[in-house]
Order: sequence, then structure tokens, then C-alpha cells
Amino acid sequence: MLKVDASTRNENLTSVHLLNNEGDESEIQIENTLRFEVSAEQVSENQIRLQTKIYEFGASSGYKQIASPILVTGFNQAAEVEFKTSNGTPFKIQITPEI
Repeated sequence: MLKVDASTRNENLTSVHLLNNEGDESEIQIENTLRFEVSAEQVSENQIRLQTKIYEFGASSGYKQIASPILVTGFNQAAEVEFKTSNGTPFKIQITPEI
């Protein structure tokens, strides 16, 4: 299970738990401006590899991928992605693999 929290300027936008099979991709849409995809794979006894994709919505172009960071963390340890959209809005996404 993955706990995903998204925020901007210290404002919590969403907090969800995702439950799926290892390697399967889950998608979260945030405020009709961002789409976030994540899949998890256990790479060792205590390490989880998180493959992420971040998309930003543009009125003329639809969703366009702006980043695809890969994060490695442990169970019950948060991994964070911080970025700014094209209009300068800061976002932070925190992913915590839970047992």
C-alpha cells in the first residue's frame, strides 16, 4: 500500500492510500491541473523503487509529461518530489510505502 500526500504552499490538496499489485500503475488527478502516476516495486527486503510520472494540463495541449523521477525508499519512510508548474506554482508529492 502507498500513502500519497500532495500539497502546494503548505495547503494539503489530497491524501490517499493506493492498494495495487507490485508493478501496477496508479493514477491521481490533482485540481484538474496535474496528473500523477506511480508504480512500486520491492527491490530488496527493505527497499521500494517508486517509478513516477508527473503531467501538467495545458488548455491547448492537454496533459503533457513534465517529469518522471525514480525514487528509492524504505517501508514507512516517505519519499518526496518537489516541482513547480509552468506558471510557477510549487507542488510537493510525498509517497510513503506502508506494510
